[in-house]
Amino acid sequence: MPLKVIPLPIFTNGSHYFFEPFSGLLLSKIGKLTCQISGYDSKLDFFLRLNNQPYKLSCNSFERKSIKKENSLLDFYAVLLTKFVKLNFTLGKVLTDLGRSNFSNSNEAIAYYRKHIYPNRQNDLCLPRVLFAAATSKIFKESGVIFIGVFLPSKSMHAWIIEDGAHTDPEDGIWLNYQPVAALYYE
Repeated sequence: MPLKVIPLPIFTNGSHYFFEPFSGLLLSKIGKLTCQISGYDSKLDFFLRLNNQPYKLSCNSFERKSIKKENSLLDFYAVLLTKFVKLNFTLGKVLTDLGRSNFSNSNEAIAYYRKHIYPNRQNDLCLPRVLFAAATSKIFKESGVIFIGVFLPSKSMHAWIIEDGAHTDPEDGIWLNYQPVAALYYE
């Protein structure tokens, strides 16, 4: 089953902002939304409520000594995923669907990615990092959602994971400033 992308349109100050699921771009249109947004399924509705109440989320810390040692095959997959995401959102999403569960949860996967994959360039790698975590976490498919958010009016975008009732990246505090414009998850 592929990673499902659900746009979460935003209407503010006379403009309609929406996530285009093929390209991964934020698009905007002046005026009201022409189509009605139907209700979200129960999993997404639950995670949207968690996202909107960040003070109720727990935040796991990285236990540096428990981060897995370097694994050349895992590193190759992470670098390939990072390059694919930079080329095209859909290519990265397809490669995410091909991932194998190597970590107990997204927190461990993100800790590994931060330590081993471009450790000095992590500020602009939020989407590849969370896609890597989703692909390699054992529990993400059942209990995780990736959110892609926008910081209006700048249109700056950011991605983060909420998994099993927790924000999974303790080094990511800026997610609170972003309003979700898309959600990615497995049904």
